[in-house]
Amino acid sequence: MILIKDRFSLKCKKKEQASEGIRHKAFRKRGTRELFMRKLSDMVFHQRPVTMRPSETVQAACERMRDARVGSILITDEHGTLVGIFTGRDAVCRVVAAGRIPEHTRLSEVMTPKPTTLTPNKNALDALRTMWDGGFRHIPVVEHGRLLGVISRGDFRADESTRLEDERDFWEHMR
Repeated sequence: MILIKDRFSLKCKKKEQASEGIRHKAFRKRGTRELFMRKLSDMVFHQRPVTMRPSETVQAACERMRDARVGSILITDEHGTLVGIFTGRDAVCRVVAAGRIPEHTRLSEVMTPKPTTLTPNKNALDALRTMWDGGFRHIPVVEHGRLLGVISRGDFRADESTRLEDERDFWEHMR
């Protein structure tokens, strides 16, 4: 039996025990096999990314997002190189709320230029971390300048999102 002399020591001991429990929870195994993290290449394998040119209008982009049932448009130049991304959030915050006219506003004026991208060899947890840290919901997947697709928060499985939450909880308790 360990005798704890004061409240501070008791707090430290409880925090240490809590972090041990979180560590085991964050890096747990399910059954006998480790949790499998999908590669982004597997997630975008069948995608045909929705792209538009910077000179097109916000109205056309919103119609295209609606028709394709996607939350973002990847903006590419004439060579197919990614130059920006336009999302539903951009439409609301940068166009509608700002009082702009969608039919007259060009994507180049309201897109997010040079968005953060990931390579297809990264895994789902890497993408979730990047989205969380950057505060965005969509991330293009690019390899050697070639646009492969886009990952959004809704593309992740529950166990992948839970893994990020467990990791965040672990580090929160470590502070």
